[in-house]
Amino acid sequence: MHSGDVAKHIDIPMDPHSHERIGHKHIACIRLGTTTHVISVTSPEIAREFLKKHDMVFASRPLTGVTRLISHDYKTIIFAPWGEQWKKMRRVLVSNVFNRSTVAWLLRKRNEEADNLVRFVYNHSSAKSGGVVNVRSAAQQYIENGEHNVLDENNK
Repeated sequence: MHSGDVAKHIDIPMDPHSHERIGHKHIACIRLGTTTHVISVTSPEIAREFLKKHDMVFASRPLTGVTRLISHDYKTIIFAPWGEQWKKMRRVLVSNVFNRSTVAWLLRKRNEEADNLVRFVYNHSSAKSGGVVNVRSAAQQYIENGEHNVLDENNK
């Protein structure tokens, strides 16, 4: 859905000026180019009300051939269109992945791996190599070790 479609759907006047206040001091319509519009809301209360009322308009991402391909026919929550399948996937994620115990467990794992990274950088910076540390390599190792530890723990 394009920004113009969103504006038509939620009845926001799209003024041709680059920055026009719309009826309230906390809302502004900003035009970028010929078709892109940004609705700027500076009040948290208005933003909350707006998003609650128009949640369906913003819930889905554009359905394209690329998103269909990389999401294996929209079977991942990141690119799935909003609907029953998306709601089911969200429930599973909230109850099984983003619950308190899993988040706490993952935090411990990340902290362990961060400690290992700091130890690695410290040891290599004071080693014979003259204190030179390849940060890209260290970061890649940190990420790979973290992923490996999580996956290895889940397969036990």
